[in-house]
Amino acid sequence: MVNHSSLYIGIDFDQSKMQISYYNPHTKEIEPYKEQKDSESTILSIERYFTPKNTKWYHNLRFVKWLKGKITLIKEQLGCETIGCLCLTQKYIDTDFYEWLDTFAQESEIPRERIICMNHCNAFLHYILGEGKDVYSRKIGIFDFNYEGMEYYQYEMANISKKQLFALQKESYQDKLSIEDYRTNQDKTMDQAFTSIIKETVMKEGAQLAFLVGEGFERDWEVESIKLLCQNKRVFKGQNLYVKGAVRAARKEKESLLDEDTFVFAPGLLPYHIGLHLSDEENQIKWLIQAGTPWYQRFGQIEVILNHTNTLRFVQKHVVTKEEKEFQIELLGLPKRPNKTTRLEIDFSFQSEEAGQVLVKDLGFGQMYPTTNRIFRKEISLL
Repeated sequence: MVNHSSLYIGIDFDQSKMQISYYNPHTKEIEPYKEQKDSESTILSIERYFTPKNTKWYHNLRFVKWLKGKITLIKEQLGCETIGCLCLTQKYIDTDFYEWLDTFAQESEIPRERIICMNHCNAFLHYILGEGKDVYSRKIGIFDFNYEGMEYYQYEMANISKKQLFALQKESYQDKLSIEDYRTNQDKTMDQAFTSIIKETVMKEGAQLAFLVGEGFERDWEVESIKLLCQNKRVFKGQNLYVKGAVRAARKEKESLLDEDTFVFAPGLLPYHIGLHLSDEENQIKWLIQAGTPWYQRFGQIEVILNHTNTLRFVQKHVVTKEEKEFQIELLGLPKRPNKTTRLEIDFSFQSEEAGQVLVKDLGFGQMYPTTNRIFRKEISLL
């Protein structure tokens, strides 16, 4: 008998392997996909989809077809007719991967609006919030021992201006603990280095919970360090936290954790609002981009009408420090027109969390005042 509920899937990519999990509408649980039912492993290799000319597996059409087959199989096994949402997560998201989602949607026949992506930090935040207030209200330390080496994330919740702030900040310890140490079985050296890192992080910051994730924790080399870490705190170790977070994000069907009462401050998310002054009155600002938005996503084009000015004044406001920074675009060379007869199209794009650009296009005003198609470009450095 077919169950008409939608399927929600999370997929986590990590260099040359991946994991798939999904929400089972029958058991009401998040469950891992296994190629063989009796297998304990939930890791799927994608190494065969790398080519000498292209090291980006996701541009390999064979990979897309293979992944489509896995998704179809899960859908059929659960008796679901549609994909409610698919969330892809990996350590970093860039504009190339985000734009590839259009190709993936077309080839997999999943509507593009039902496919989202996020980095590991954002996926972990979704995981934490899904664990309930007893977990997300605490200060948490996350040790991610991945192919780049050891990294530490400090998570905590705070209240700012009657709004909740979920903050995740990153520190790199790649110089102290590398994945090569792990792969060459330098267990005693790693144990000593990890002990030192623990003292610099969770012991110093007073974290109440700790999570160990990443390839480097698959073998039990932590001896003295784990004893120290477990003092007066709960410690969790596992490889499925990011993919579980992706499933929870898929069920929410949105890319960020942002709502009107919440700010999110984490790597990969813009930490500031960007707005446009509508007049000389300082309090008349139209906020165009909200803090907590992924920098790599597409931003809708916005239209405005000039009112007694040929200058656009923008403002950035940092969500934590409240620091503000302004930048202007002088619209030199526009033809003289009566007031409120010049329409402009404003388009934002970002190359990283620190750099972006604004494009402003003259649209004119109908047949009376035709467009010049003039485009004004402004490179911006961000707070």
